[in-house]
Amino acid sequence: MATHISLRLAWHNDGWNGRICEKPGDNSFCVGCYSYPGEMIRENRDLAWEKANAGKLIGELDKRPPCVFSANAFSDHSSVIEADPPDFFHDDSKTATWRIPPATASVWPYEPMYCKEVKRPGGGYDYDKRLALANEYFAPIEKNSSLVFYYANYSNPFSEDEARKYVLVGVARIKEVGPQVYYEGCSERTLERYKGFVWQRHIHSHYPDQGLRLPYHKYRNQPDILSQFAVFPEASQACKYATRHVDDDTALGLLEQILSSIRVLRDDIQDKTEDWDKRIIWLESLIVELWQSRGAYPGMPAVLEYLGVEEAIDSFRQSVLDGKEQESVKEIIDFCTGRGEGVGEYLPFEEERKKVLRNIKLNIGNDLVLLIGTLSRFSLATDQLKKIVSTSRIENGIVAP
Repeated sequence: MATHISLRLAWHNDGWNGRICEKPGDNSFCVGCYSYPGEMIRENRDLAWEKANAGKLIGELDKRPPCVFSANAFSDHSSVIEADPPDFFHDDSKTATWRIPPATASVWPYEPMYCKEVKRPGGGYDYDKRLALANEYFAPIEKNSSLVFYYANYSNPFSEDEARKYVLVGVARIKEVGPQVYYEGCSERTLERYKGFVWQRHIHSHYPDQGLRLPYHKYRNQPDILSQFAVFPEASQACKYATRHVDDDTALGLLEQILSSIRVLRDDIQDKTEDWDKRIIWLESLIVELWQSRGAYPGMPAVLEYLGVEEAIDSFRQSVLDGKEQESVKEIIDFCTGRGEGVGEYLPFEEERKKVLRNIKLNIGNDLVLLIGTLSRFSLATDQLKKIVSTSRIENGIVAP
């Protein structure tokens, strides 16, 4: 049960190849309100400079375009990223510059940056908590295992004001998450208030060996062909806040959509951009891998957390990987009903065991069968479980008894 992520890209007319667009003036989407990050490209773009350097590798130029966080996602060259310190630092902090490998894009988890937990009572934000939550977001991403799903927000060629659409750009296996970058030359005031960290971490992928990019750039002036293979994610909740965690269930749905698109490219359009047979084999192997990782009880970790048995989660996950999921589920049932001593390596002391069982009896009661037998079959979060089994569930829009 790996943790995957989505990653928003600013639109690039030549396939995020690490270069300035061949015709920068034709790309009106990268300056849109839903580009990445925010309106930065619109505010800082130097179109005359881009036209003078059209098609050139960004990593070899004397300065960087504001689309630099996205433009190298599918490049076979390394590049250089620059991030200017925020104006509100009000000091002599220097522009942060760092080199990134090929097939790398940078992103930042905006959702936790504005949650209630980081807001100070008197106004403003707690930057210690912001940095901690960012680190918490990136921590479960496993190198050589997790996947990254690249997408463009509404600022893309397929989206209109009346019909806004996200569009999937590609998918790849993650090779590594880059280290946290800090601005240099920050004043003591800035370090105390804002901690001086850059709101970007780079995601380096295994593309092209383990990854693919849909060839929107090849057919960008042929809308009839584009419409045949464009992928609009059905799981649109994954395409928000620049990046979000993606569970196995959601990843499976996205992969199935991409697989259908690739088959159209190969069979109907007969595109020769890539060896699509090879890509199809890779996608099919990923789907098998995710089904095995998902298991029959993808919601069991959330159920265990809700039951107060979170220390058994690691043992359950290992049982799924070992092909012993059913045995582990039986252990969970036995433990929660007082007939077992533990779950896998989770063997609590008798006092702790009695405390957990007392909590289950008093607070869970008859919902135990629903939780373990039914809800564990769905990839639900703990807060969703709480709303479903709540005695006031009708307040959560659930009218079934």
